[in-house]
Formats: sequence, C-alpha cells, structure tokens
Amino acid sequence: MDRFFIPQLADSPMLLLEASEELHHMTRVLRLKPGAQVELINGQGVLLTAEIVSSSGHRVQVRVLQRHSEVSPCAPRIILACAVPKRVKFEDIIDKCTQLGVDEIIPMQTERTEVLLRGRDTAAKFARFEKVAVAALKQSRRLWMPVVSRPYEFYEVVQRISSETLAVIPWLEGDRRGLKDVLGLVPGKKQILILIGPEGDFSADEVARAMSKGAIPVSLGNNVLRVDTAASLAVGVFSILGRQPV
Repeated sequence: MDRFFIPQLADSPMLLLEASEELHHMTRVLRLKPGAQVELINGQGVLLTAEIVSSSGHRVQVRVLQRHSEVSPCAPRIILACAVPKRVKFEDIIDKCTQLGVDEIIPMQTERTEVLLRGRDTAAKFARFEKVAVAALKQSRRLWMPVVSRPYEFYEVVQRISSETLAVIPWLEGDRRGLKDVLGLVPGKKQILILIGPEGDFSADEVARAMSKGAIPVSLGNNVLRVDTAASLAVGVFSILGRQPV
C-alpha cells in the first residue's frame, strides 16, 4: 500500500487533503482513483489507513478506515552531529541514517570542515534535506520524523552533553574504546550523541574538549571510513544494539 507524508492529520473520520507534492504524487504520478486505499503518516507517530473518496484538482478527500498511534519513538534518542563532508552529499547521510533510526541530525562545523551551510541558498538546501528525510521515512516504514537541525559549531554541540547523555567521538588516534565496549553504558541514558568529524578527522584539541564534557573516544574498526560510512555505521550499531522500542 502506498504511503504518503501529510504533516497535518486531523482526528476525524473524513479528511480533506490540500495541495502538496505528496498529493501530486498520489493523483498525477500514481494516478490513484476513488476506492484506492492509502497510508498517511504525519511524522509524529500517527499512521492512518484511508480510502480515497474523491479527487478534484488539488484536493483529495479520504475516509479513515484505521488509525494507529505510536506514543513515542525508541529510547534512548539517537542524535548524530556530523561535519558536512566535502566528497559526499550530506543528503546521503540524512537518507541512510533516517532509515537506520536516527532521531536528530545536526550539521556540524569543526576546525577542519570545508563545506559551510551558509549563504543565500541555505533555505533551499534545508528544504532538500527535509525532502530526503521524508523519502527515507516512508521507505523505512518509520512513524517518527527525525529533526534536521540548523548548523551548529562543534563547541555548541558538546555543550549539550549531560549526565543523561552517552556521547561518543570516533577518532583515528590515541586511546579509544570499541563500540561493543560502550554499548554497556547505554542503560539509564536518555540520549546517545554521536560526533562524526570531517575528512581530516577531529583535531586533538576538539577531542580533548569533548572528553572534558564526558565524551568517549571510540574506534570504528581498523579501516579508515568516509564520513557517510562512519555516520551510518555508528547510528546503525546504537539503533540496533543499543536500544529497545518503548
């Protein structure tokens, strides 16, 4: 059954859906007609099974057949703070990590970040980020939309570390722990913060600053990974092995 992202879903047996790209896909691309059944999600835990009653112009009326609400996403929350890479698209990181279960994605500015999300085209970039997240949300059959936040400086991100946070910072140097070792520290934490550096890795000063706030340097294995691979690996490990549905 085809699934569509509709941010505003009223609690009503009949819904009138207004013009949007999702409705265009429903009526113009898939050419769904009255009688067809669809799934509607709002990214906030609501899933509706509905039947198309009528379609005219840029409006579609549906009858709700079944309503399901997921009270909250899995716990603890997984937050990915990732330097915007130069050699791969940030959209690919959003896509893969949304599918893997991330709850928040923070584009992060570090000492060695070369790509800055600033300027006149910033709004257009974030509109694209949201579209990618929506597509991944539907693909993965998730009901909760991850937050793609505004860009943060590295020092701002580490300020978010608290006693309720398990923060890990993959690094290519120094003393590090394996992800398997730190999984045992997850119980009792409300959020997992994963810090992913740029192509040139974090600087020693940045790692020291993160450690002073409680972050744990970790290894992602013997191979040197691209930014998108490192982000996907870390999010996947903590999503699959580090938490349970609530």
